[in-house]
Amino acid sequence: MLPYHPMPPARPRLVRLNVGGTVFTTTESTLTKESRYFAALLSGEYNDRQGDEVFVDRDPAHFAAVLQYLRGGLASVPSNLTPAGFVASRLKPAPTGTCPFAQPC
Repeated sequence: MLPYHPMPPARPRLVRLNVGGTVFTTTESTLTKESRYFAALLSGEYNDRQGDEVFVDRDPAHFAAVLQYLRGGLASVPSNLTPAGFVASRLKPAPTGTCPFAQPC
């Protein structure tokens, strides 16, 4: 009888995003769990890959807060941006009547 060797857990697929010239690295599951935009972008349906990076034409200062929200459900609004402006700059609009930010709306 052969010895039992359990399979190691699958490693999460890392994604490198070039957002307005700044590179962010995160997991595919972080990007796709709440974002239809990233699910479509990473499906291969669009050809926005440049080598091993996916290019996103957005402001990297704003995207850092979007990624923070996708990772944990809360995001700090950059001090130079009002909550209403931040929501308008997000890739996925917030549901009506909700405020997903760590700061009061």
